[in-house]
Amino acid sequence: MIKIIKKFIFIFVIIDIFINIYSLDSHKFAFMNINLGARASGMAGAFTAIADDATSIYYNPAGLANLKMIEINASHNIWFMDSSLSYGYLNIPVGFGNIGVLFLYTNYGEFEERDEYGQPLNVKIEPHSLSGSISYGLPINSIFSAGLGFKFSNFVIGDYSIDTLNFDLGLKADINNFILFGLALQNMDFEFSNNFNINGGIAVNILNIQNNKITVDFDIKYSGIYGPKYTIGTEIQLFKFISIRTGYVFDNENEILGGMSGLSLGAGIIIEKLSIDYAFNSHGELGMTHLFGLKFIYEGPIERERSTYRKLTEFLAYQNYKDGEEAFNSGNYKKALIYWEEVKSMMPDYEGIDEAITNVQNIIKMGGSLANIDKLFNQGMSYYEKFDFDNAVKKWTEVKKIMPNYKDIDVWLADVKDLQKGGKMSKEAEKYFRQGLKHYNNCDYIKAITAWEIGLSKDPKNKKINQYIERAKLKQQEIANGILKAKADIANDATIIDGVKRLREISNVCPAYNDAIEILATIKSLINIKTKEYYLKGIEKYTEGNMEAAIVYWNNIEKLDPKSEYIIKVRRYITDARNKQKAVLGIEKQNKK
Repeated sequence: MIKIIKKFIFIFVIIDIFINIYSLDSHKFAFMNINLGARASGMAGAFTAIADDATSIYYNPAGLANLKMIEINASHNIWFMDSSLSYGYLNIPVGFGNIGVLFLYTNYGEFEERDEYGQPLNVKIEPHSLSGSISYGLPINSIFSAGLGFKFSNFVIGDYSIDTLNFDLGLKADINNFILFGLALQNMDFEFSNNFNINGGIAVNILNIQNNKITVDFDIKYSGIYGPKYTIGTEIQLFKFISIRTGYVFDNENEILGGMSGLSLGAGIIIEKLSIDYAFNSHGELGMTHLFGLKFIYEGPIERERSTYRKLTEFLAYQNYKDGEEAFNSGNYKKALIYWEEVKSMMPDYEGIDEAITNVQNIIKMGGSLANIDKLFNQGMSYYEKFDFDNAVKKWTEVKKIMPNYKDIDVWLADVKDLQKGGKMSKEAEKYFRQGLKHYNNCDYIKAITAWEIGLSKDPKNKKINQYIERAKLKQQEIANGILKAKADIANDATIIDGVKRLREISNVCPAYNDAIEILATIKSLINIKTKEYYLKGIEKYTEGNMEAAIVYWNNIEKLDPKSEYIIKVRRYITDARNKQKAVLGIEKQNKK
């Protein structure tokens, strides 16, 4: 509550400063009713809800609230005939939020001055305007943010000039980075006339996977001068450095101007901290406009420190989560819980961490261990092979309660319940069905299929036997494909670990598949070379102070060969490197306080 009160005091102080500086009459002169910024222009100005860069100064000052770094954005807009707009934005984190500054110069081209009767005076004039805006946005809570902006414009034509002062108010809501809402009151004057604009928008991130994102924004814009219009814009971000944009303005002018009036297209490319953007806007019979923009993001010392802290936290959380997975898969649930609770303490919203902790806590609570779960499952299988379905269900239900994702437990439970309901078969078919089950559980799918095909010949209409034949064929294909994929991975230096891991999984699950075991034996010398290489590279990175890279290299040794001669050493080294990282995290946290 105290923080919120401080935020409001801070913004009211800014308001008071501006009112005292600009205690002059405000003229009823609209600040500009065109789209600024190459990115937003490529989306036809549908940007009220998105508003996530320095151009928020113009579209919705509330969007400034959550910007993390200094951002400089400059654009040049080739307008109609010989007119043009040049402008620059600057965003600086200050206090609880961000201050944004906009400078805009508009050149309306060259005109011939005429007298009151329309006669040329042989004098050339160049009307122009210089405008500026300063805005402040700050977060209210985890969802809402607000913003306030002041605009000053000076318009000159010949010996005549006019000044105007307006202000903007903005509000923005971000719900789980999925649905965004925006509301902006623009170009309001201090006489509170009816010439201001009201813009409302809703945006949806319909796709947001890793570095690929698709966002659609729909805006309703009402101008006290020009009336209402509706805009829709889409931005597709690919691999975090390429953007494709399009938009359309639904306006009465489109019918008058004809052609493709209202259509916008745009593209952008990001090279590290530099963004280059282009936008094309069609105005029908009037022609088209082109907009070019450059955006530069500056990461200051404080933000660099925060970024390093954030990356370090994410890396440690990821490593601990993976270590927890390995401990869990090996049946060491208490160790897995320790790792995952550490992840939770570092990153409470880490994806999947709550489910993982709940799952392992339930297993520990019920006294579960991997050996006990395997034993229960095998007991259930023994009952199943004897067609004692009631006891099979009891054992497998117990397995599912302790470890819900154990092997194919849901499939086996569904099968046994089907047979309970009346999936009877003849005695001859039952005999071969049981034989097939034993072969199937030993991964001898060829013998299993042979036995079931004989059983099916004794009972041709039995759907369950036919279902098992198909399942065995799929397993055969799955393992064959797995071995092929593993061979391809091993041939590639970048994916050798994936290949070795895949072969080990196949050999562990299906010892009858000698291919996997034979390949592992063949590449033993290659594995030894790679483990030594990772060991030495880890030491090199450790001595350079790059703990993250060192840990990655050393972890790769265990993934390649859990029985490597380096295992005991690198486990000790990894612990030491992580302790150093945690010490850095502790210092960072202390500095923040």
